[in-house]
Amino acid sequence: MRFDPRAPGLMSARAEAAMTLAKIHLVGHGVPKDAREARKWYEVAAESGYAPARSALALGYLTGFAGDRNPSKALNYLQEAAEAGYVPAMYQLGKLYYRGDDGVAEDLKMAGACFSSAAREGYPLAQYAAGRMVDLGESVPADRKRALAYYREAAVKGVPDAQNALATYFYQGDIVERNLATARRLFNAAALQAQPDGMFNLAVMTSRGEGGPKDLPAAYVWYSLARASGHAGAAAGLAEIRPAMSQDQLAQAESILQPPAAQAR
Repeated sequence: MRFDPRAPGLMSARAEAAMTLAKIHLVGHGVPKDAREARKWYEVAAESGYAPARSALALGYLTGFAGDRNPSKALNYLQEAAEAGYVPAMYQLGKLYYRGDDGVAEDLKMAGACFSSAAREGYPLAQYAAGRMVDLGESVPADRKRALAYYREAAVKGVPDAQNALATYFYQGDIVERNLATARRLFNAAALQAQPDGMFNLAVMTSRGEGGPKDLPAAYVWYSLARASGHAGAAAGLAEIRPAMSQDQLAQAESILQPPAAQAR
């Protein structure tokens, strides 16, 4: 007997119970952490055709969480879960095709199709991914207006990369009417989720007083956080604004960057 999502019953309960046991063993909740035991229970659920279990197993084979990394096996599990209509698997399948892996050839056309399918189901990360491919013209003609629509949908659902991309559109003003206040608000939303470009772009706008008050200490903080996240332009941004800051402003910024324990001493 296989899992039938249209008629949940005994097999559904067994599959969900197996998934729960898998998660318990994976994180070590009340039992010793044991990735291999977790994989065993994921396989029990997957064998019944339970799509979430197949998707979880696929991610396990991609990351090697139980010691065996097998992208080809992951591909098979993701395809099965996606064909069953499991939207997160559609997105993960798109990621696998987008970057390729050992035994899995890069296929941008398939990646775009997977992202688009998941995006139509309202999956936020897929909406951003589909938008980015359309924005860059990857496997399809570039269409920034379509990309804008995707970015809007993902940004309102809190995807930081989409918030940064949408903010860039409002900052540039070539596809939508330029609106610096909106751009700054969106960069701020992305920055608060530690998105490196969002932190850098917010620092730029804050240092110039674009879309809101000029605030050099705040800009210093965001440049510093962007640099810590590996943003290539952040060090130059710091070097540019530091000479314009007073000692009090520098001290204010540095105090914000210090961990609470250091401030208490």
